[in-house]
Amino acid sequence: MILRTIPLGVGGSFYTSHTLNQLKELGLNRHKAHKTALKLHAHSVLYAHKLTTTSCALEKSNCSQGLGLEQGAVCHPPDPY
Repeated sequence: MILRTIPLGVGGSFYTSHTLNQLKELGLNRHKAHKTALKLHAHSVLYAHKLTTTSCALEKSNCSQGLGLEQGAVCHPPDPY
């Protein structure tokens, strides 16, 4: 079994030549490789946003405990799945 690394780049952007070539080597045609790369991009951006908002919510939750607010006063973002 061969494992392949598919680089996504910074902030979910993908390196066109590297990413598309890896997907084509897996047997996808040009159209399906591009469509899959776009889906990977959207997925990585979604989870980067989720990690950031969760981190901020946890920081606010920790700060609110010292302000007399009840624990968990800050709502955590819903899971998109």
